[in-house]
Amino acid sequence: MLPRLMAVLLLSGGLLASLGDTATAQAAARTDACVPPGGWADAAARPLNAADLLRRAAASPAVLLGERHDNADHHRWQLHSLAALHALNPDLAVGMEMFPRSVQPVLDRWSAGQLTEAELLRETNWPKVWGYDARFYLPILHFARMNRLPVVALNVDRGLVSRTAREGWAAVPANEREGVGDPAPPPASYAERLRQVMAAHAP
Repeated sequence: MLPRLMAVLLLSGGLLASLGDTATAQAAARTDACVPPGGWADAAARPLNAADLLRRAAASPAVLLGERHDNADHHRWQLHSLAALHALNPDLAVGMEMFPRSVQPVLDRWSAGQLTEAELLRETNWPKVWGYDARFYLPILHFARMNRLPVVALNVDRGLVSRTAREGWAAVPANEREGVGDPAPPPASYAERLRQVMAAHAP
């Protein structure tokens, strides 16, 4: 039997392009434009065999499905990818960065069929915790519920994010970290790239 697969929805491949790096954004736009609908390509825009790729992905412990949050095509692609992965490995969970861990009980009730859309959005405080049009994400949430798949909240509350920015992660007691462990030390090249990305946010 295949192991539990976690399909994770998050801002991934479009991160640098969304942060004001004009050259990166233009390159990403060209890459987006050259991949035909339903096609797959690697980072160098070389086409990949979809069936082989999905079989490998379905046997992995986790698959990251990136997005630009306000791009409807990306969300349709995520849904189609989830359906393909589920067909190959029904032991699937859907991880979403859109929800903080504090609302996990609400997501459990949603997957169990106990909430309406309006109740889900209200009880997760969607406008505050995420804010993007819920219609981008509801088809994915309905897919999870229809197939009784766990939806896993991957984010933390904004208060913890703000506290970490002010005080540093080491200053946050373990019992107040919302289950998040210490990060692995990043390679120097990644740390430098991340520093440049974050510098783009500086006032």
